[in-house]
Amino acid sequence: DTQFSDAWVFLSMIITLLGLVLNNRFLLVAALALLVITAVGWGWNALSLFGLRYRRHFSETRAFLGETVELTLEVSNRKFLPLTWLQVVDVMPATLPLDQAAVKLNSTTNLGEFTSFWTLGAFQRSKRRFTIHCAERGYHAYGPATLSTGDGVGMFSSKGILVQPERLIVYPRLYSAVELR
Repeated sequence: DTQFSDAWVFLSMIITLLGLVLNNRFLLVAALALLVITAVGWGWNALSLFGLRYRRHFSETRAFLGETVELTLEVSNRKFLPLTWLQVVDVMPATLPLDQAAVKLNSTTNLGEFTSFWTLGAFQRSKRRFTIHCAERGYHAYGPATLSTGDGVGMFSSKGILVQPERLIVYPRLYSAVELR
């Protein structure tokens, strides 16, 4: 997932050698700039997952068939370094539809996946709320979530897996004695 390879180092060495041989300051500055951008991108990427927090919260952990439950997703960046991009792929049941969003079925794992994109500044927190329609009864597991982020230049990327499972239990619909006759 990274744009960086050994070719960048090889290219900067060639540009440096050409700059020295031709006594060209522009080539030397270009090589130095390439190395500085690479070093800054590498450092930014190394710290991108540090201080990052992703959390799922349900308004209720138990509901009856036909009811709705509010799901809140919260991401907080607890460091000076901003996150120019963050992609979260969260495993969710495909049988419980969300308002305002789609949970796509992964045919390989047969699990639902909800993908969201975030951008966070230094020490910023962001929340998004969704409504879950309890359309199928049973025990529904949420998680794990895969967080992907990287440097602002786009040369490096990092992935982390947040195992923190959550659950939502949907009970069968209750019928009154009159409805059952």
